[in-house]
Amino acid sequence: MSVSRWATPRPTARPRLLRRMDEGAALSVVWGPTGCGKTTLIESWLATQRDAVVIRIDAPADGAQPVEYWARVDESIGSDPDPATVLVLDLPDRLSDPALWNRLNQVRRLGGGIRVIVAVRDASLFWDAKFPTVDLSVVTAAELRYTAREVADLFDESSLELAPRTIAELHRRTSGHAVLVDGALRVARVFGTDLEFEWALADDVLNQMVDRYVLSSVLDESLEGRHRVLAMVVASARRVTTAAAAQLGAADAAADLSALERAGVLVRMPAVDGHDWRMVPAVRRSLLRHAVRERVVPVQETVTRLALMSLDAGEYAAALWYATEAEDWELVGSIVSSRWLEISTTRLGALRDALIAMPQALVLDRPALYLTRELLIRMQSGAERGPVSVMSERVEIEEIADRSVDEALLAGTVRSVLMRFGGDFEEAVRHHSVLAEISTATADAGVSPYLPLFQLHWGLASHLKGDFGVAVTLLQQSYSGAADRGPSFAARNAAGQLALHHAMLGEPCVAERWIRNESRFGEAPGWMGVMVRIPAITAGGLSALDRMDLEAAATALAEIGDVDDNAEIWAFIAYTQSQLDLVRGDVEAGSDRLRRATARFRRWLTPNSLAAPLLGSASMDLRTAMGGADEVRVRVRVERMRGPVHPLVRLSGARAAVLSGGAAAALAACRELATDNGGYTRIRLEALLISAMALIDIGDTESIRGAWSRAVALSQDSGLVRPFATVPPETLAVLSELGPPVPEAWRSLDVALRPHVFPAPPAAAVLTERERAVLAGLATTATVAAIAQSLYVSPNTVKTQMRSIYRKLTVHSRGEAVAAARRLGLL
Repeated sequence: MSVSRWATPRPTARPRLLRRMDEGAALSVVWGPTGCGKTTLIESWLATQRDAVVIRIDAPADGAQPVEYWARVDESIGSDPDPATVLVLDLPDRLSDPALWNRLNQVRRLGGGIRVIVAVRDASLFWDAKFPTVDLSVVTAAELRYTAREVADLFDESSLELAPRTIAELHRRTSGHAVLVDGALRVARVFGTDLEFEWALADDVLNQMVDRYVLSSVLDESLEGRHRVLAMVVASARRVTTAAAAQLGAADAAADLSALERAGVLVRMPAVDGHDWRMVPAVRRSLLRHAVRERVVPVQETVTRLALMSLDAGEYAAALWYATEAEDWELVGSIVSSRWLEISTTRLGALRDALIAMPQALVLDRPALYLTRELLIRMQSGAERGPVSVMSERVEIEEIADRSVDEALLAGTVRSVLMRFGGDFEEAVRHHSVLAEISTATADAGVSPYLPLFQLHWGLASHLKGDFGVAVTLLQQSYSGAADRGPSFAARNAAGQLALHHAMLGEPCVAERWIRNESRFGEAPGWMGVMVRIPAITAGGLSALDRMDLEAAATALAEIGDVDDNAEIWAFIAYTQSQLDLVRGDVEAGSDRLRRATARFRRWLTPNSLAAPLLGSASMDLRTAMGGADEVRVRVRVERMRGPVHPLVRLSGARAAVLSGGAAAALAACRELATDNGGYTRIRLEALLISAMALIDIGDTESIRGAWSRAVALSQDSGLVRPFATVPPETLAVLSELGPPVPEAWRSLDVALRPHVFPAPPAAAVLTERERAVLAGLATTATVAAIAQSLYVSPNTVKTQMRSIYRKLTVHSRGEAVAAARRLGLL
């Protein structure tokens, strides 16, 4: 006797699964628990195979004998099957046949290469077997789950217009489990557009729908009595291991869990020590509700016991999950307070969920927990910049320090991160002085084990603000402490931040040393792995660009890819990309890319951030490369009227001046930058090159030689080569004749790889002494007759010289001549 489950499939909205079935493996296994859509997928795919000869073998009944089952399979295939035959076996794993894998291989061989498709619940079929992977395709339980996008598409096809947040919640409530998604669709049809307004009632109906399904299809009569009870008991565990099952009362844990897997209740998953089992989350929640109704197990006490077991085993995130689920808030507070570092680096979601679930009154009594919760909520929602809450402002760090230094430093650092996350870098940095005093004052009592991590965050805030001296000190302290005592990911991140700092200054040699230091440490755990490495990757990309290795720079940026909305070093990445676009000549694309980045991360583009001048200067350089030097000069003058201007912006203004004929103005700006350059080697080198270009126009040979010689020496010391791409080739040739040759690192580049980034400056207007005198008169309100009288010449002579001035300056009026002369430094 067999059990038939084949039915006409509903239209599937998941073409990705049909493509998986189209891969054409000789043996396709579709694996998943009850209700995950195995049969629907197989039948949907078969409906597309018009020429296939389909043989379906129903699921074996309880107690069926393997010999009889396989004899029936052989009989159905026959001795000479059609080459287009597709044999579909439903749940042969119910046979508990240890030779199942061999039987399947034998069927394939005897069938002359027919295609075999098997639907199974028990993953041991292919888990432990030695199979030829080329001929095997496995559609896994995870693949069978509906994605949020697929749920949205399914509802769209059913003409149900629901808000994205409602679709997301339905996806969460059903866990993407096929039969439950279908049930949610039916519930949504009942409510229609009122679903969102009647959510409380709809939520009850959804739970009832899930509970009815679980009662009829999971806890049905096919599940033996003790296994039925065990299914509800082990539902207490998020991750079911044989040890957990034994603790929860399983007589023979391994055999019992395998039986629940074959019944479609559990899903086998890989684990460090082999495997364990999980449940579909929606099914698990329903089983716990049934357990409470039937009084099978005291759920809350059982879950608390699992929390303590996980804590003893060093599984801190799992312990926090269980404690939160049991609503044991004292235990939750204890776990978070003692193990926040391990949990936040591996399972940040568990920490966020626990703190959000914790009652407000309990959180308010613990400032560090309250501030951490507020930070995690903002990170999840991508909240715009805003003030730190009143509660967090009331937190007096000094008062907390009287109770616990570690708690005070944690609360203070989290509050600082909140300020930083909101874009208030000035206040975040100011706040660090209080924390530094506390850590120094209590040093005699022992150094906090978390101090390197705190110093990392303090240093990052200073770096983002542009306080490089403070940032370097804090990051070096963090690196040294974390390298000695851990955590290693803090040492790696601090080294990466230091590499990025030196790359931004224009010191690729130093940056590369810090990148080597960064690579000494292993990968950061969990979600932090990529995030920790991004600063060093960005530094490597910028250093490669500064050495004119454009391919390596592009590779680094491609490795970073599209960062998420919480990437605080976004401005450094955007700057590096814009500079690569500039050197490649993709200036319009680079300008567009920069505009998109600044619009996306506008909450961090604040007046007290380094991002504003950094990307402002990058935008100005791109505009200059597009021929807008005059516009850039106007922008810099406007910035000066508003207040102090960052050296990077002044450098861009000086470059625009020298490239638009304003040699005197460029030289004046570069003299300022010689003493006020923010410590940037990059600014010093580029200012020297701009000075040399301006001095060529003025004709001061000795000063040209001095500026050029210092620029070449600085390039050789620092490894910085890219600034030479900003100087026209003919100007480089002139400079090399007057002083030392262009650095070898530039000369060794293939000529095709020596870009000329900016348009050549216009030829300098050469005015005679008399023309200069007339020009000076034009800049006043004097009439032509008055100018002639002051120079002891006739008015006609003045008019002749005015025409010559207009021609040389390519202008057409007295006002235009005065404006052009001021722009070119002639007045």
